[in-house]
Amino acid sequence: LMMCETVAAGKYQKVYPQQMPVQTHVIEGNDRLYDPRTETYGYSTNLALFRLWHLTHPVGGKLTLDDIYLPEWETAADVGDEQVTNRDGETESRYHGGLWFRADNNPVEVGRTIDQAGELICYERPDGTVGVHPGKFVEPDIRLTEDDILTLSYDANKRQATTVLAVRGQYTNPDANYVTADAAPYGNPYIDGDNERTKTIKNQAVQSHNHMARL
Repeated sequence: LMMCETVAAGKYQKVYPQQMPVQTHVIEGNDRLYDPRTETYGYSTNLALFRLWHLTHPVGGKLTLDDIYLPEWETAADVGDEQVTNRDGETESRYHGGLWFRADNNPVEVGRTIDQAGELICYERPDGTVGVHPGKFVEPDIRLTEDDILTLSYDANKRQATTVLAVRGQYTNPDANYVTADAAPYGNPYIDGDNERTKTIKNQAVQSHNHMARL
């Protein structure tokens, strides 16, 4: 990239006949991720830490750590590290993964991909800092009982125009040279792809069949 600055305007194609190169960021585990729990930088595949990195990086949110409410990000990282049982009876981290993107990719779209994979909700707190709700069960403040409900109607698979028959998940499989693999959390994933009653969830930051099935 430094060479590009020395190439005269309009002549860079002599050096780069396939157009100007663009930086590509690979987050297949990053050894410069800041972990607020230890206040150190190191390697991780924790998606909450990926998102924190993205928010504070020039290709992302361009924020500083002073703009972040770190206690909530510590909780989100803990949730991502929780051990869950996968379909093979083994254990894996709840929200770990990885992805790559180019420096000129839309930072909103990159952030949305990480948020979906880690089931994160980023928001602005009253003090102006950025907090996060991690993907875990939260005890509700209010519970509705039968006495609170005046009327209720429920159509159980009666509307064929809107009933989804199959949901197929697609994720990046590190065991297959990082190519896209299919996970079938629900229904028959091999129904005609043009059928409007099938849905596909795609997330390049997810690297586990079990993780995709849970999404």
